[in-house]
Amino acid sequence: MDLTENEIRPVQFDEGKNAALQEDLAWLRQRKDTFISVPCTACLSNRNAPAFEKFGFRFVKCLDCRTIYMSPRAPAAVLGEFYGRSVLYEYWNSYIFPVSREARKAKLFRPRVARIQQLCDRLHVPRKVLVEVGAAHGMFCEEALAAKAFDRVVAVEPGQALAGTCRSLSIETINLPVEQLQGLSSAANVVVSFETIEHLFSPRDFLTKCHDILAPGGLLVLSCPNYEGFDIQVLGVTSESLDAEHINLFNPDAMDTMLKACGFEPLECSTPGELDAELVRTQVMDGRLDISAQPFLKTLLVERWDALRRPFQAFLKDNRLSSHMWTVARRP
Repeated sequence: MDLTENEIRPVQFDEGKNAALQEDLAWLRQRKDTFISVPCTACLSNRNAPAFEKFGFRFVKCLDCRTIYMSPRAPAAVLGEFYGRSVLYEYWNSYIFPVSREARKAKLFRPRVARIQQLCDRLHVPRKVLVEVGAAHGMFCEEALAAKAFDRVVAVEPGQALAGTCRSLSIETINLPVEQLQGLSSAANVVVSFETIEHLFSPRDFLTKCHDILAPGGLLVLSCPNYEGFDIQVLGVTSESLDAEHINLFNPDAMDTMLKACGFEPLECSTPGELDAELVRTQVMDGRLDISAQPFLKTLLVERWDALRRPFQAFLKDNRLSSHMWTVARRP
């Protein structure tokens, strides 16, 4: 079942989305005097080199594990306020998510629920309590409940508007950052978190808390951007995956290092992305990316697109070269 970018990010909302983004960026820039320098968020190394600047914010590359991270960055309290009042998040919640909801459920979240069920069954993990951290619009929890995949499904969502959306879907919802969660009535067998860890001031604190709420033998399933994926490497600073919110950009090796440091046993890492080639082709066809001096990309993305797009995307997925990364780890 093919997935297209327009199904999940309808083009008719681009103007409103960009206006909301500019409001958020202006708010964050006004607070740059509060920013602080940090070590690598994956391995804690202080050895780094400049990587790029975007929207006036500086990113560096860890010379030990290749993680790209924003430094200096907003302190945790400022970052929390930023996400809590985000105009862009409210715009997605009010306009983009409702319109793309059915496509997202059918092509993203239903397959994710099935994949989590299969993981549990293959690894002999009880399907009793599932916690989604950063539940956003609640679609994954909604599909998990509909599939009766777990006895109990809990959404942890710090954003007030998004938490309200989860509650409106009759999902058990905790409106707090997971770091402030004081405990559940029973330990989680599975914690999932999709596209969240790249936003956080301290990914290690986040992982440590996920470890704490998991039962021994429980699974952690994360998804996040892979900085070393095809579309990010080709598009560079123009990639939409590089922005003021994605302040931690990991790779499979760095994720493995960080999980081990936080007490997890990494089990598998994959890159099941579907849109890498399309994202690059879109910029080519819009005239934003010039590939006239790159005949291979011209053949792939223009001249033989219909024939090559599926096998090329499959190659990226099979070789951990997509920019969408999944990691599965276990609490020993």
